[in-house]
Amino acid sequence: MNFDLPVHEVVRKDAKLTSHIGANSVDMAKTVEEVYNVIESFGEDGCISDEVQEVLSHRSYGTVTSKYSWLKRKGYIKVDMRVKKGKAGRPQHIMWTYDNYKEAV
Repeated sequence: MNFDLPVHEVVRKDAKLTSHIGANSVDMAKTVEEVYNVIESFGEDGCISDEVQEVLSHRSYGTVTSKYSWLKRKGYIKVDMRVKKGKAGRPQHIMWTYDNYKEAV
């Protein structure tokens, strides 16, 4: 799998200079791969964002969550209508890697 993530796909064009500087100072491919590997580790059960955040607690919230949409666009992870209650009591969509995804019955 190719986890090369161009900075322009993460930082909005109208973002402040500090956002661009920050994005360029992080190894994006390593971070994306880390997020993917955590999602994959949950297997067929899938996981919610709170669970990914818990495993990657050494990473900031935005660093982790900003990778989900790129992984979805590239077809590396799958999200359907199934949800699970998060720590705050609100529903969060469950994420799977494509290899671990099973249609809802």
